[in-house]
This record gives sequence, C-alpha cells and structure tokens, in this order.
Amino acid sequence: MSLKKIIITMMALYMVSAIAADNKIYIDQIGDNSTITMIQDGAGNTVKGPGVASDDNAKIYGNGSTVLVEQIGSGNLLKLALNAGNLGSNNSLTYKIQGNNATANISCDASGGKTCDNNTISVLQGVSGNTSDGSTANVTINGSQNTLSTTQNGGVNQLVVANIVGSNTSTTVSMTGGAGNEFTYNAGATTAVVAATNSITTNGTGNKVTLTQDDGAGSGHSTTIDGSAGGSNNTYAITQAGTSGNSIVNIKSSGSGNTFTINSNTK
Repeated sequence: MSLKKIIITMMALYMVSAIAADNKIYIDQIGDNSTITMIQDGAGNTVKGPGVASDDNAKIYGNGSTVLVEQIGSGNLLKLALNAGNLGSNNSLTYKIQGNNATANISCDASGGKTCDNNTISVLQGVSGNTSDGSTANVTINGSQNTLSTTQNGGVNQLVVANIVGSNTSTTVSMTGGAGNEFTYNAGATTAVVAATNSITTNGTGNKVTLTQDDGAGSGHSTTIDGSAGGSNNTYAITQAGTSGNSIVNIKSSGSGNTFTINSNTK
C-alpha cells in the first residue's frame, strides 16, 4: 500500500468520524522510508488497527520510516506496533499527548522472527504548556541498538512503563515539574551480551522512578539520575544485576524527604 493511499484513507475516516465527535484513525502500512503524520484534536481520539477487536494494533511494517502521532484532548487511545512483521529497523516514532487520561500501548517486538533494531521511540506527555494528567504510556521493545526517550512536562499522575529486552539499549527520561509522576523500567535480555545506558533527569514533588535491569554482560549497565534541580518526597528504586561487566549508578539529588533504594549486583 502506498503512502499516498494511506493518507487518503486516514483523511476519509477522520471526516466521517468527525460527525460523531470522535476522531478515529485505522492504519495498516507496508513499505520502507515512509513519512506518516497523524494529528487528532478532540475528545476520545483513537489510533488502532483496522480489526474489529478493541486491542487490534495499528501496524507499520517497514524500515526507515518516520511516524508522528499527536493527540489533543482527553480520553485518547493509541495502540501501535512499529514492526508488525519481519521488518522493523531504523524507524523513528514520536508520540505526543496533550490532554488528560490518555492511554498508549506501543510495541516493537523482535520475537517470532520479527526485527526491531536501531529504532528510536519518543514519548512526550504534556506539550506546549498543556499537561496530560492521569495518562499512561506502555512501551515494549524487543531488539538491539534501540533508543527510548520519555518526557513528562509538568502535570500530575503521569505514568510511563517500559519493558525492554535486547542489547545496547539507551534510555533518556525527563521529568520536569509536576507531582506524582512515575517512570517504571524493566529490562532483560535474550542474548548473553547486554549493555543498557539510562539517563534520568527529574525535578518536582512525589515523583517515582523504578528501574530494574539484569543480564548486564559485556560492558554492563549504567544509570545516571540527576535531581540536582530540586524536588521533595521523590522515590528512586534502582536494581541492576549481571554476569559480567560493570554496574554503575550515579545519582545527584537536592531536596528533602527523598528516598533512595539501590541494589547493584554483578557476579
């Protein structure tokens, strides 16, 4: 299916669904080096697959594609598989949310003969001064050399949950202002060589970072948390383990009532 046909289909569905005050986009894209931009403004926006089932993912097959999903309004839903087949390398996906109580499920899965390598996934909760209170983004990545970037701009009770399998992954997290925001990260590996690098910057009140990663062979794991801009009553729980390589945790913090729990175990 060509990129041109995909755009026309999305526009038609948007125009029909706008009558009912819901913006819905259904996408199933095959092809390399595509540029796909989806912007929805309204309540109850949805991006998913064309199937009848509510859990049917929007599917993007191919390499070297650039995808932007921006949802504006409350109660939005995104369900997207970046590599729904055996192609899924060198893609870039950006998800932006403005509005409360949004749910996003994003996956890039290398299991079952699929490919998910050298991709970049960016999640932005709160854009252009608008927050996304009570929003949740679930990101699953299974592959090598992938990069995850998450940004929480202000707001309250925003949550990002990342489940990552693979080697040489890089994660950058920014939690700026706000209160009660949370980032949870779970990482393992299917290969003996895994090296994860995590950089987390946070300020605000009552934010929580939970990071668990194992199988740190090769060059090992490295986590840096910078809370030097201030913040109180924040909670950081870091667990790193591996069979070889270094386990490095570097923390800067300024503020009162913060809690740190660090367990580093490399054998």
